[in-house]
Amino acid sequence: MPKEQKPVEPKTVQIGDVILGGRRGEYPTTLMLSIFHRGDHLVTDPKQGKFDSKRAQRYLNRAIKLTETTGTPFILDVLAETPEAMTKYLAFLSESAPSIPFLIDSSSREARLAGITQVADANRAHLAIYDAISHHTTVEELKALKTAKIEAAIILAHNPLDIRPQGRLEALKGTPETEGLLAKASTAKISKILIDTVALDLAGLSIAATAMRFVKSELGYPVGTGSANSVALWRHASEISPAAKRYLAPALCSYLQCHGANFILAGPLRRAPRFFTAVSVTDALLAYTSPDGAYPAPTPKTRTHPRYKVL
Repeated sequence: MPKEQKPVEPKTVQIGDVILGGRRGEYPTTLMLSIFHRGDHLVTDPKQGKFDSKRAQRYLNRAIKLTETTGTPFILDVLAETPEAMTKYLAFLSESAPSIPFLIDSSSREARLAGITQVADANRAHLAIYDAISHHTTVEELKALKTAKIEAAIILAHNPLDIRPQGRLEALKGTPETEGLLAKASTAKISKILIDTVALDLAGLSIAATAMRFVKSELGYPVGTGSANSVALWRHASEISPAAKRYLAPALCSYLQCHGANFILAGPLRRAPRFFTAVSVTDALLAYTSPDGAYPAPTPKTRTHPRYKVL
């Protein structure tokens, strides 16, 4: 962003009871925690969508309690390998966590489309977030999102030709020769936009963090990225400690918060306590004083903010 350009007013997005965005300290960082992902011990048959429902319910109940205790909200990142599995997972969550927002997430286009259909049929479009709109998103997906009246989506600010923050902004806004991802999302009537600045590995998390500031300053949308892949791909973990990745995961959440993340795709729901601990305390400290060091910071816009829960 050019130095002379004044930052835009930060936008907020509300999905269910969760509010994302705004200025630092106004709203808590939202955790996006995965469930039914590949390797999740809950899943016994990923093709047919068979899983341990009792254990899944325990994990959900624990996360809901952690939100009440810490003030940190969460969104479920629902991953499925097949259309059948996606339909079963979303049906379970509609009964077990009816008020929790969720991502429709899969490497399979057919599974994502099945998720859109299931959400529309169950009248749960107001809680759904499509993950994600990218340069690979098809016209069929965009039409399905519009028909289902899903308003929220994550947009992947990824530019393989220019990995700098400026390149990611270009991917969002487009060029005279190429359509930007924001324009693509508008064809699906996506009005609640979340920008993922995309971290492909641990070193790339630094670029993604810087890109968040660029995007927030120029476009105002809520921003975030995933730290889970950065942890999984860390090559030097074993040289430090067998538990190095376990310690790194919550530390990266705090790192992203200090760079302005409004949401973090942090990792598995089963590891919720470590993420809630790190994120709630970091939010509370960031909200305690103003960014320029003056005291006090602007008052959070919700009385359930971690500043009032964990300090």
